[in-house]
Amino acid sequence: MRLSTVLIFAAYASAENLSDSSKPGGQLKNGGLRHSVDRKLGIFDSSAKAAKTKSTKAFKSAKSAKATKLFTKTAKADGVGLNNEDQNEAASAAVSAAAANNPKVANNPNTCVLPELTDDMAGMPIWIQHGQVMTFFVQSGTAPQAPPRKTYTDERLTIANNDMYVLQCQENGYVPDETCFYACKDGVIDTTTYCRQDPADLCKKTRETTAFQQCLLDFDSDEPFHDGKSLKTWWGEVLDVFHFGRDEIFKFDNNTIDFFLGHGAANIAGTGWLSQHQEIIAPDDEQFFDASFVKFAGWADEGDYEYGPDTLRNSSSSATQNGYLQDVVTEDYPDVRFPEVDMVLPKVVAPVPGFKPKFSSAVLLSEYDPCDESKYLGFAPECFTHHHGGFHLGSGEQLPYYAPMINGNIDLNGHCTSAETNPFILVEALKANQANIGEDVMKKAGGITGVHPVVRSVHLCIDGDDIYHPYICAIHSDHLGSD
Repeated sequence: MRLSTVLIFAAYASAENLSDSSKPGGQLKNGGLRHSVDRKLGIFDSSAKAAKTKSTKAFKSAKSAKATKLFTKTAKADGVGLNNEDQNEAASAAVSAAAANNPKVANNPNTCVLPELTDDMAGMPIWIQHGQVMTFFVQSGTAPQAPPRKTYTDERLTIANNDMYVLQCQENGYVPDETCFYACKDGVIDTTTYCRQDPADLCKKTRETTAFQQCLLDFDSDEPFHDGKSLKTWWGEVLDVFHFGRDEIFKFDNNTIDFFLGHGAANIAGTGWLSQHQEIIAPDDEQFFDASFVKFAGWADEGDYEYGPDTLRNSSSSATQNGYLQDVVTEDYPDVRFPEVDMVLPKVVAPVPGFKPKFSSAVLLSEYDPCDESKYLGFAPECFTHHHGGFHLGSGEQLPYYAPMINGNIDLNGHCTSAETNPFILVEALKANQANIGEDVMKKAGGITGVHPVVRSVHLCIDGDDIYHPYICAIHSDHLGSD
């Protein structure tokens, strides 16, 4: 199965550990990092499997009726790692040659040299620092809990051992076609464990990405797509609710659609304002091929709405958002599954003054298993993107979790299933790592709004006023600027 993988960057900007960009001023911060995933790539060690089994049992006994349906299938772990030392050394040789004339860099077993990226490359690629498993970065840094993120634009071509960098694209309208992480291991740049292509050629326009080319959807055809219903008919049902019915939704007056803010009140670059229509993100809940399949919706403003500071969650961690909606009235929904973690999801309960909603994107979710090549509600695996598990924050950012594997790698390439990353495992990881994150840092990020496992998702964007022909997307052209 070839499954496009995406680490959602949308507002995860400065705090997200292994997936974001810290460059303000319109740099792409969502969607993008795509990767073709081969089957049977990684394996857990026995202790991880035992912990996972224990967590899954606890998960099954949860009192919440919604929660008990999540991730009860037996988790599996297959295969071997990707690391190829010979390939790494060969690729590193070319990079190290650039440092041969620099005595501060050459022959240093404690550092590596990143390959050069230049502004004339398509999409203006840039290297962004990443962390391990669950690391928190911020713009200014409050070391040791939250060090400032380094970027290629800092001219730090020389990176330290164990440092990791991911490729992002600075030019509006471009996204990386796959995830591409480089790491420094004992003075050798690892170019193959977490990357499959030449970084210089990875930035592409949305409609030129592999995912877009592999998932061609016909919204004009009356041919059955799933359960006797065409895509055209299904999308018409979605529009009836989210486009033609948007004024009714935004009255927040006894409507049937829950409107949670898992990403806070952030106007996310490349996404817009995201509404969440499921209290607990449960990708293995039974779903139907109708408007209820839309679990997140992106909203733009049709007028001249003025975004401002985060008055909803009082966050101060992100310097790369497009601002936040003002005067949002919400009710709090604590996650009762985890009383030991302060996790509160806000639900909008009153109209937002001055905001004129425009439905701009839809996100469909399902359970993730890299070995499952079947269609889901008519959508082929190629249409889905991989979204890592982790904790959503009130600032619009995310603290992600990347499972450690027995071969010493971490799961950046989508080896682990939804069951293997269920919320009980993630919460235990958070508790174990809390001292390295710092409560003050989490507070500055607006606190935790929710947690979810690895999922796969279909992202459909509406281009301008053409509401009848959505397209597979990673970022939305209507939300690229930064105030």
